[in-house]
Amino acid sequence: MIAVPENTDSTIFDYRLLCEKVNRRKETVEQRISVTARTCLALIGIAALFVGVLLYLVDRAPDDTYFVQRSLEWLSLHGDVPALFGTFGHVLPGFIHSFSFSLITAGLAGPTRRGAAAICFFWFCLNALFELGQKYKDIAAKLVPGWFEGIPYLENTEAFFRRGIFDPRDIAAMAAGAVAAFVIIAVSLTGRTGPSRCETRPAGTAKK
Repeated sequence: MIAVPENTDSTIFDYRLLCEKVNRRKETVEQRISVTARTCLALIGIAALFVGVLLYLVDRAPDDTYFVQRSLEWLSLHGDVPALFGTFGHVLPGFIHSFSFSLITAGLAGPTRRGAAAICFFWFCLNALFELGQKYKDIAAKLVPGWFEGIPYLENTEAFFRRGIFDPRDIAAMAAGAVAAFVIIAVSLTGRTGPSRCETRPAGTAKK
């Protein structure tokens, strides 16, 4: 505890300013995600991506998904086993995209609560823009850079917009995924313990 003269208004005022700065700094530190929590967030995000891959391999024909057709067609189980996700499988990719990438980014960045909100909002907006690109096909296709042609995966961007079908339920799923990711990140921020807060009045002064 810092020793200060008692009953000195200017000293009390300066001390309170110092305490406010110290407390704000401590709160920032306390709201950061621990290394263990960051690892867990990233692993949850990666696990969600594997669920998405499983959906594409089982519930959808290889010709319907570019990366499966190009790289994983030999792993496709479509038609060999029953569909795993049913009607929910139509919107699950939208949920997984915003959910998993938000968690992976948070795991890498270790953001504060405000930073976590920004990360989740960014991934929702990015996915929503791609979905809207399937509604406004010609506009979106014209925005695709010419140098994407011939580059694996990027070369399919224009076809994604022109052949894709816009579904507002996908937008809702993306929003739900972003919200779910934020809730998980916010939970990882709770329960953190740090140094005791600096008292806003010097020792020895009485409360008024």
